[in-house]
Amino acid sequence: MKDRGNERIELLSPDETVKNVLIDLSFSGAAMNYATEQKKGGLVKVKISDFVLDATVIYCQGRASGYRVGVHFTKVPPEVQNSLKVLVDEFSRGVPIAFQIIEQDDKKKE
Repeated sequence: MKDRGNERIELLSPDETVKNVLIDLSFSGAAMNYATEQKKGGLVKVKISDFVLDATVIYCQGRASGYRVGVHFTKVPPEVQNSLKVLVDEFSRGVPIAFQIIEQDDKKKE
């Protein structure tokens, strides 16, 4: 398996009308079409596949249908790092990855 490090993998031609779709994934963050607005700078927990990562919302842009949300992973536990590398590799080959924002904190990161 190629080590992609922080290489960014983006879904080409994402359907903007479909909500809750992962469209970009790297070792350091992700972007998604999402149904609900997220507060820029807000702290969230993102469930990707079978694990949960802490993240900060970097941007949230309104779209015709929903929002485009970008997050930066703030903590990637050592036991999850290899699994995340595998997911980035799978995503780069077109394998759909399950994800969800499962918790949000309206407080901004200090």
